[in-house]
Amino acid sequence: AIAASKAEGHAPDTFYALSLLEHTGICAVPGSGFGQKPGTHHLRLTFLPSEEKLTAALEHFKTHHEMFMSKYTAPLKSPEKASKKRAREEDG
Repeated sequence: AIAASKAEGHAPDTFYALSLLEHTGICAVPGSGFGQKPGTHHLRLTFLPSEEKLTAALEHFKTHHEMFMSKYTAPLKSPEKASKKRAREEDG
């Protein structure tokens, strides 16, 4: 996501916030506008609905986050594959 955000000309947290808005209608403020430690990325949300609406909004947020992470995160290798790769490297 960091490379994709740079390609779009946005900070990573802005890139995520724009994606969240586009896909769910949830508006978040990128944390970079408030200052944050280098290499970290945050959002700020304020949402005070009824419990029913909060539950639905959190479900939309979760669905978006899972979609975003699957799109921009490299698949993790299984421990078995990682172990076999290490063994091959050690055998050289």
